[in-house]
Amino acid sequence: MLQYVNGFSCAVDNEKEEFIINFVQRIPKIDENGIQEELTTEAVSSIVMGVGVAEKLFHTLEEMLEEPAE
Repeated sequence: MLQYVNGFSCAVDNEKEEFIINFVQRIPKIDENGIQEELTTEAVSSIVMGVGVAEKLFHTLEEMLEEPAE
């Protein structure tokens, strides 16, 4: 199943061996007056990975973003 996210936060342990990425969705608050400027943040997923996987993810994203748009 695909999940939509429009935000994230990252953290790493002191030894830089384990990384965590928290993916979130920021949603406008809606009440009886309609859509408000205030945003609600809801957690979508959290991923913990070792340094090797984090480095592969970093390099893969870097390569994908360097490719020209079609």
